[in-house]
Amino acid sequence: MDRLTFIQLSRNKWKHFLFFLALLLIFITVPLALHSLQRAHQQVESDITYYARGTYDLLVRPMETEHPLEEKLGMVPENYIGFGNGGISINTWETIKSREDIEIAAPVASLGYFTGVNSTLAISPPQANYMRYITEFATTDGVNRYPIEPEYMCALLKYETDQFTYESIINNDDLRNDCVEIPAFPLPATYHLVVGIDPTEEEKLTNTSFSSIASDSTLTGSGSLYTADYPNAKLLPIVEVIDKEASLSTSLSIGTLDLSPDDIVQFRDQLGLKDPDEAEDPTLPTHFYQKKQTKQYKQLVKTLRTLDTADSEDYTLDLSSVVNAFDQNEHGIYLTEDGDLDTIENHPELFQQGYFINQSMSASSAYYQASQTPYELSDGRLSVPILDVKDGVPIYREIKKQGNTMKEVFDNDSLSPEDIAFIPDPVDTVEMGEKEAQLAASPLGIYQFEPARYIGKEKNESIELEPTMTPGSFVTPSAKGLTNMEAAVTVKGDEPIDAIRVKVAGIDQYTEEAATKIEKIADELRHMDLNVTIVAGASPQNVEVDVEGIGLVEESWTTLGAAGTIVGEWSISNLVLAILFVLVGGTYIFNRFIFWRITKEKDTLLLSQLGWTNHHIQALWNKEVFYVLSGSAILAIPLLMVLSRLGGLDSTLYVYQLITVLIAGTFVWFFIRKAIPKLTNPFLSKNNPKKSKRNKRRSLVNRNIHYYWRYIVSAFTQLAIVSTLATFVYLAINETVSQTNTTVLGEYINVQVNHWHLILVVSAYILAFITLIEALMSLFKIRKKEIKQFLLIGWRKKDIFQLYMKEIFLWTGCALLMGNLISILLFMIFYSLNWTVFLVATLSFLGLYLFIVLLAMAIVWRYISKPFASAA
Repeated sequence: MDRLTFIQLSRNKWKHFLFFLALLLIFITVPLALHSLQRAHQQVESDITYYARGTYDLLVRPMETEHPLEEKLGMVPENYIGFGNGGISINTWETIKSREDIEIAAPVASLGYFTGVNSTLAISPPQANYMRYITEFATTDGVNRYPIEPEYMCALLKYETDQFTYESIINNDDLRNDCVEIPAFPLPATYHLVVGIDPTEEEKLTNTSFSSIASDSTLTGSGSLYTADYPNAKLLPIVEVIDKEASLSTSLSIGTLDLSPDDIVQFRDQLGLKDPDEAEDPTLPTHFYQKKQTKQYKQLVKTLRTLDTADSEDYTLDLSSVVNAFDQNEHGIYLTEDGDLDTIENHPELFQQGYFINQSMSASSAYYQASQTPYELSDGRLSVPILDVKDGVPIYREIKKQGNTMKEVFDNDSLSPEDIAFIPDPVDTVEMGEKEAQLAASPLGIYQFEPARYIGKEKNESIELEPTMTPGSFVTPSAKGLTNMEAAVTVKGDEPIDAIRVKVAGIDQYTEEAATKIEKIADELRHMDLNVTIVAGASPQNVEVDVEGIGLVEESWTTLGAAGTIVGEWSISNLVLAILFVLVGGTYIFNRFIFWRITKEKDTLLLSQLGWTNHHIQALWNKEVFYVLSGSAILAIPLLMVLSRLGGLDSTLYVYQLITVLIAGTFVWFFIRKAIPKLTNPFLSKNNPKKSKRNKRRSLVNRNIHYYWRYIVSAFTQLAIVSTLATFVYLAINETVSQTNTTVLGEYINVQVNHWHLILVVSAYILAFITLIEALMSLFKIRKKEIKQFLLIGWRKKDIFQLYMKEIFLWTGCALLMGNLISILLFMIFYSLNWTVFLVATLSFLGLYLFIVLLAMAIVWRYISKPFASAA
């Protein structure tokens, strides 16, 4: 029997070789495909486990304090806890912090925008007798420069007396103590967000010490100097966060006025000033500043402002590197004769010339509270309008002033020193470092934000935006000042906390068990009438916003529940793809043996007529198939070993191969066992005469397809399934990537797992083409006599070729079309239908169809040429 088996194998060597090749491919690609899908799923879960847990797990807020877009979009701006009116008491926070299953409970209490100690910009001494200084401070959002009102003008006119060398003409009362004898200008008040924290819990969360603002700290700053004058004022100890520099600059023009002593005398006469050395009545005005409220003085200011200069020097100075948030510059900013920025302390000789380091906290006792950015959602697009303009700078948030400035108390008779409630006291600085790129997002809401970027109309620009130095900036400002919870209570009352950032104890990675534990604690905290949001598994997402006055901006928002979405989407896709690919391999084997049963009908019937029992016939065919199957399975092992080493695959690959071989062997044995009784009964293969009559009414192409359908059906089914898989794989992966790629975590995971799915498509294509080649070769081998008969009765080779190609055009086209329709239906079940689906399905159909037609043309031409040659 073994000899007879080998004769059978050698007699149909090409047919058995293709069968061997197809089985070899199945025993390699099915394990690879299943292993790749398993690896893809494991990769997703591994990345989620490793990366999806951020700095903390739960965000606890007062009830009804969600961001307006949180429920609509499932995501929130990065700093959505940086603004608030409080609502959580110190006692509630202490209760949460004391739980054994909570590792960190770090509170956040947004106090508002404060300024600190203001300083001045001093200019090098006058180089001529008559000098004019014009300065205009400005801030920027990174795209636009916003001049800060007012513009300052100071003219120093030489007019020597016993006390003064220069007379000062100024356009603003702010200059009355600065631009006197020497050119100096007060820096504008710059406002920065101050947030209350608990130093101990914040240190656990950030690994940074905040002991300088602890309740037992004895450190004091410049604010303590004012407490004696303001008995009701509470000191707010502030540690300044040193990260990005302040966006403050100035345009300075220094010009020499073409004036003479006579011009100065004329100016004095116009204002009715007396010579200080000759004035008999001490009450008579002798200096320009004594006439500053008169029309004549204001007209003189206008005259000097517009007067041409003999020569001038213009400077654009970036003050960002020399200006701090809450103590602008304790060393005194100084512009040297060379145009360099320095400090007065580095030039001690300046003190003898009348220079001094001016520091003022006159504006620091008032602060501003700002709302969240009022995003507007329309037709799926976000926009932000300008709400107001303050000192020349656009305001994008609603702001509310709190408290009184020292200047207001001094100027307003209805106010008294008792009306000063708070004085910020900068006691220390701290560096938080640069923001690290993270796949998970835990929005701290106070510092280290991902920068917003201006991208322009064409989305081809990238300019990093900055917060302006006034309250109400569009760009989310990080907290520049941190104070303690005692100060927060002083400012906001008994319920000052806007949010508590909670990290659950006993969790190392974001696993299913960890997620369950986090959810359990969240539910328990919700019973305390708190709004609890799970931020573990959240991830950053870039969002486009149309900002009035700036343009199209890209911001980083936080997508809540991103990890769960990613796992869910890939789990569905991988499961469907695994089923489809196993179906491709299983269908091939099934169709191949349907075809095998057809080709073995005559041989099986002959052996039965020669007296062979069904048992012996089954043993013969089992051996024949066993040799092919075992040979392909054995050869697949070293090939899988090579692929395993190249791709870094693990031993589960061989488990999948063993399972595939066992299932294939069991199916073959069962199929042959059931097929033999039917093959030995000749009456089961008779044709239906009614079908023959209907065939007479069909075209020759249709009759041929119907007649040879038994030989075509395996390739037809295989092509339909491969067409389904090819289209669906592309659509499913693209849709999954599209739905998960919106977040940074999703982008990372998609890059990691995408290459595994290429194995599916490539393997399916190869198996389909082997099936097609095998089917066409078998079909036209059977039709050799038919081809010769066509040639003998005068058909041209061209006519025969056209007939057969029409047949192939029809049934392959139907198979591919059916596969594409099934893929669209599958897509509709799992995803949302769109026009892209039909476009991809059409392109997939055309691409596969073109390749199949070219392959068929080569095979058909080969079989037509051989009989034609022999006939000749």
